[in-house]
Amino acid sequence: MAEIVPDRSLDIHPIGKVYGIQNVYQDVHNTDDINKLEKKLLDLEGHAASIITDLHEALPQGTLTLKRRWLEDLRKFLFIMHYRNVACSDIYFQADHPENARSCQWIESFMKAKGLHSAAETWLHFLRYYLDTSHSNIMLHAAELVEKYGEEGLQKMMIESHIPPDLEHFPAYTYYVQGNSYFFSIWEAAEGEEFIITSHAFGLWEGLGYGCPGLHRIFVVSPCIAIVLRHVLSRPELKEHTKPGAFMSCLLNVNPAPPTPIYTHGEHSTHIDQINFQSAMALARYRSSQKGENDNFMFKITKLS
Repeated sequence: MAEIVPDRSLDIHPIGKVYGIQNVYQDVHNTDDINKLEKKLLDLEGHAASIITDLHEALPQGTLTLKRRWLEDLRKFLFIMHYRNVACSDIYFQADHPENARSCQWIESFMKAKGLHSAAETWLHFLRYYLDTSHSNIMLHAAELVEKYGEEGLQKMMIESHIPPDLEHFPAYTYYVQGNSYFFSIWEAAEGEEFIITSHAFGLWEGLGYGCPGLHRIFVVSPCIAIVLRHVLSRPELKEHTKPGAFMSCLLNVNPAPPTPIYTHGEHSTHIDQINFQSAMALARYRSSQKGENDNFMFKITKLS
């Protein structure tokens, strides 16, 4: 696997060693199995690897269809692969870090309530939460917050004011934002070219949308495939309502299509028509239901040139 090394040259390394981080997930509080989190992560990686294999096999057809739960597993894998970055473990929940000024009170209160003594322990606590909790339940926890405080209220907590100390599941909202605010697209490298894999190529933020960073979140999963999450504000059907200069990005010339949902009982079946798509909780409940589980999503693979 081609990887950029410190002298800015290309070298060949196994893919597992490019993204893998050794011993950072050991949970010293779990005396029965210190490597339990590592094993859960390996299990999730196994599910994702199977899906990515299917993706490679679908390249000649130019489309890939995924069941909802498979797509959720892949989304969860992408989120955790970014969250697991070793740099996050030291600063993500560091109360006195300048970037955490608005969440300082919440971090300190949460650590005290849970008996956590460092930023790394708190980071590990929520890695355990993300791994132990299904995608559906994380989204339900986040939907409870959205129903109670509203999207604007939660954004205001993150940007302008303090996060209330009693919001135990606030990190579920971080997961929710990536799951709900971005549509999933698959990009294939141009003919004769490859994506370069580096230790920082999983979860790259690129571009601005209405002045906010992260129009794209890029995950290079192989030399020929990148999974790109593009903000829903840039969906094609919203183009005529987009203000000039709203988006700044090197990738605006690429036009990936959002996935096409294939509902189990049809687009206008009774159970679909009865869902309030404006309600975060109603939507999360449907997606976690058995009916929602059987939905499929068809992706058109975007071939770069």
